[in-house]
Amino acid sequence: MFLLAAESGTGKSTTTWALLHHQFSYMSDELSPVDLDSMQVWPYPHALCLKEPPPKPYPLPAVTIDLGRTLHVPTRALPSATLSSARPLGGLFLLARCPELREPEMRAIGPAEASARLYVTALNPLAHPNHGLDAVVRITQHVPCFAVSAAELSATCALIRSTVKSVFEMAAG
Repeated sequence: MFLLAAESGTGKSTTTWALLHHQFSYMSDELSPVDLDSMQVWPYPHALCLKEPPPKPYPLPAVTIDLGRTLHVPTRALPSATLSSARPLGGLFLLARCPELREPEMRAIGPAEASARLYVTALNPLAHPNHGLDAVVRITQHVPCFAVSAAELSATCALIRSTVKSVFEMAAG
């Protein structure tokens, strides 16, 4: 299980929608509860919420609900499996949209940079011990973290997929 985190409006949901077309599974959109003791991510499946229609070749299904400001894709209409049990956290992708890039870029980042970037995306950090900083530091020290400069969506998905494969291969040893 890999988390995709970024500030609002960066394209997390659109990237998630595209990744679902590339054999990734779905656990949640916008909320990823992590058990800090076991480093398990608990599913929170609900409709995938998009601010605008995704680019080709990622069409929305006919059952998409258009609420004017947002488009909601029910979990039953997602193009791949929706997971219903906790999974171990394998890594963290911190997304930045960079449409000026010809190709997406990926770089491994350390816990300090990853913590700073993850903290700004945390849900209600003030409700957690030490204002949530302990939690983000613990997560970023436990898993490989990557900064993703997203460009064209298909190429970004391919880069994420190859990085996930590399992480699994390194873990297998």
